Amino acid sequence: MSVYESIMQGLNEAVEYQQGNISARRVKLTAKPADAFNTGDIRQIQQLKDAFHEREIVILPKDEYAEMEKARHNLAYTGEIEEGNVIVKTMAELEAMEHE
Repeated sequence: MSVYESIMQGLNEAVEYQQGNISARRVKLTAKPADAFNTGDIRQIQQLKDAFHEREIVILPKDEYAEMEKARHNLAYTGEIEEGNVIVKTMAELEAMEHE
C-alpha cells in the first residue's frame, strides 16, 4: 500500500468512525528512547512544531469541500470582475468567434 493510499484509508476510516459506522481501531506504538540532541536540533524541532501548529487541519466530506472550493473560486472571480481583470463578450461576439 502506498503512503497516499494509507493516508486515504485512515481518513476514510476517520469519517466512517465519525458517522458511527465503525468502531475506532487502536494501535499500540512503542518508540525507542531519543538520541542525544544538541540545542540546534531542539531549535529546529521547535520551529517545525510551531509551523505545524500555525495551520489548522480540518477533515470534510468531499461534497462540502467541493462546495467550499466553488464559493472560494466564485469569490476570486467576482474580485477579478470588480478589478476589471476580465474580458467581457456578448453571446453574438462569442458565436462570431466560433466561426472564425
